[in-house]
Amino acid sequence: MKKLLRYGLWFIVVIVGVAVAIIIGIYFAMRASLPQLDGDIAAVAFKSEVKVTRDGQGTVNISALDTLDAMRALGFIHAQERFFEMDLARRSAAGELSALLGDATIKIDKDKRAHRLRARMTAQWPLISAEDRTWISVYTEGVNAGLQSLSARPWQYLLLRTTPAPWQEVDSLLVVSEMYFMLQARGFEERFNDAMLRRQIGDAVFDWVKPSGGEWDAALDGSAITATSLPAAAVLNVRKDAPTIQSARLAPDRSFDAETNIGSNNWAVGGALSAHGGAIIADDMHLGLGVPNIWFRTQFNIGDGASKRRIVGVTLPGLPSMVVGSNGDIAWGFTNGYGQWFDWVAIAPGSELAASVKTIRETITVKGAAPIEIDVRETAFGPILRSVDKTDYALSWTLYRDGAVNARATTLMFANNIDDAIRIAQTSGIPHQNILIGDKAGNVAWTIMGRIPATPADLHKKRGTFTALDKLPTAWLAPEKYPLIKNPADARLWTANNRQLGGDSGNLIGDGGFDLGARAMQIRDRLRAQNNFDEKKLYAIQLDNESRFLKRWSDLALATATAKPADKTNAIANALKNWNGRADVDQTGHRITRAFRQQVLDQLWTSWLTAAQAGRE
Repeated sequence: MKKLLRYGLWFIVVIVGVAVAIIIGIYFAMRASLPQLDGDIAAVAFKSEVKVTRDGQGTVNISALDTLDAMRALGFIHAQERFFEMDLARRSAAGELSALLGDATIKIDKDKRAHRLRARMTAQWPLISAEDRTWISVYTEGVNAGLQSLSARPWQYLLLRTTPAPWQEVDSLLVVSEMYFMLQARGFEERFNDAMLRRQIGDAVFDWVKPSGGEWDAALDGSAITATSLPAAAVLNVRKDAPTIQSARLAPDRSFDAETNIGSNNWAVGGALSAHGGAIIADDMHLGLGVPNIWFRTQFNIGDGASKRRIVGVTLPGLPSMVVGSNGDIAWGFTNGYGQWFDWVAIAPGSELAASVKTIRETITVKGAAPIEIDVRETAFGPILRSVDKTDYALSWTLYRDGAVNARATTLMFANNIDDAIRIAQTSGIPHQNILIGDKAGNVAWTIMGRIPATPADLHKKRGTFTALDKLPTAWLAPEKYPLIKNPADARLWTANNRQLGGDSGNLIGDGGFDLGARAMQIRDRLRAQNNFDEKKLYAIQLDNESRFLKRWSDLALATATAKPADKTNAIANALKNWNGRADVDQTGHRITRAFRQQVLDQLWTSWLTAAQAGRE
């Protein structure tokens, strides 16, 4: 027994020792993968010394005499701190996640590979300007130097037991492409379903069921869309003799779902309303929450002496640019511009277009498993992504066009005035954004940042239609024809992912999934309630959590709750009665009202659709 106890004790000691050794080994391996925060590094061919510091919140401060050196240093820092996220972005856009993560991401890769963006961006690289290629090339030098300078590969690759592949110039174009997906692809399915629905129920019923605007509009040009009247009974026939609507194509409308939609806000006031005479910009970009945050706070100090420029804002790992920020002369900020930057084209069986379709074999590498091959059918303008009733439908997306992606946005942070910034914005190849710009002279402006196709005036006049092949744009819109609002009479601008313009300018942008204008209206009203501003007053609007839009829904929910048996609804009714009208964390009434509204919308839509599908009561 003593021997057993002694051997057992030694066995436990050995096991514990091995476990401790493994833990210590993992600790030092992961610590070695952390970025270098102190000392000198001679890993990049800088023209002159570059200094990198971090403040108490971790914001990176890059000081360099040369702008290209600053971009090299940015690449270095991005790689040391965020290479795994950069890797996921390029792989996601290209449909190459499974090579890193295994079979869990095969479906994602199949969906993305249909767009063949690795091949498209590789073809785009030699077509962009020499200046753009230089920005990306020096950034790529910095990225690979930063990755190689780590004492160990990033810890995520240690866990995955793989080695990160070096960064390539085309990978930065793929990061831009991934942002296109993130900001525009949600509209593909919605607009396809809209086109199918309009085709089956007709214009009058469709425009009533899915209006393009209404009383909550807050467009910058003051335009309004009158709500469509309830169609006559002879038109709105969803019961007896109506054509059958196939439910597989038309899911309940989630376009107003507060849970799934995320939105951004920005607004600006001109110098006439500020104490210092300069413009003030507020910007609040909302994307999905993640760890780490998608944005990377950065400050550049470029040059020396009187020519020294301080540029502050956020960068996006994978790209050599300041996404939004200020350089002392101008400030700029974004909200996503949900225009219709794509078209669905029907390909009739036996047509000349159908005969021109090409099939391309794509191979998806899967970690730990055999590769998967898929066939992508392509037209001259985009891939076939849907097939219904023996008819194929191809997507024509701005991203597929030559010139849709470039690095022109990098130069925005060096603009000296609002006119320079506008010209840069209107020639930049990024996903289309509502950009607000202000300068120190007090000027403010709104325009679309991103390349806009020169579309026919009536192409996107009706939401939810298939596009004829001969209507597809073949050129880019000239910058001087871009929609632009500069120095409005009241010196106020605002956007919140909503419709900005009416008329021909609005048709030029189209509707790819605009948000309801309630957020924009509340911002507009807050701005109009004051005639002088400083930075603190604009920041107070960012903290505004009043839910004006939900007030009438709260009243309806309360009326519904009090009409039910008291033993089941007292708590709900009390929460609604005591709601202070704000989205405070302790206000259950706000949460109940949001859920009630969504439930009503879903039930109304489903009831209408069910009756229409049945073709009878």
